[in-house]
Order: sequence, then structure tokens, then C-alpha cells
Amino acid sequence: MNQKYQSLFEPFTFSNGIRLKNRIVLAPMTHFSSNADGTVSDDELIYYARRSKGPGMVITACIYVSANGKGFKGEFAGDSDDSRAM
Repeated sequence: MNQKYQSLFEPFTFSNGIRLKNRIVLAPMTHFSSNADGTVSDDELIYYARRSKGPGMVITACIYVSANGKGFKGEFAGDSDDSRAM
């Protein structure tokens, strides 16, 4: 490996104490596979499981946080305690 990329694979600790195993971040990506009621589908879980083993941090897709805030079909819900994602 090129030495200039070595730091990407070193742990990182935020000032609040949260520690990442490396400095690679999976950026959020829009997808349309949650259930119709906004709950996380099995396809979503498989999607994140396949991609979460390498990066130190995974940022999930957007969620709507109010009942009338849904922006598109297949978006995660986060508008109540009953709709906790993952």
C-alpha cells in the first residue's frame, strides 16, 4: 500500500470519546427500499450489513422526522419512537 494512505486505516477518536476503527466513512446514499410504512426492510438490513464491515463509520440514508415530511417512496421513517431505524 502507498504510505500516503496509511493514515486512512488508523483509528480515530472524536473529542467526545467515540472511537472509529479507521477513518473511512461510507457516505449516505439515497435508496428506496424501506417498507411502505417507513420501517427498515430486510433489503435495507442486507444492504448495510454488506457495506458495514470495512468502514469505520456508516452514515445511513435520510429519514423523515415528522409525519408529513416524507420526501419520497421508500424513505426511512424517524417521526416516532415506534419507527426507530435499525
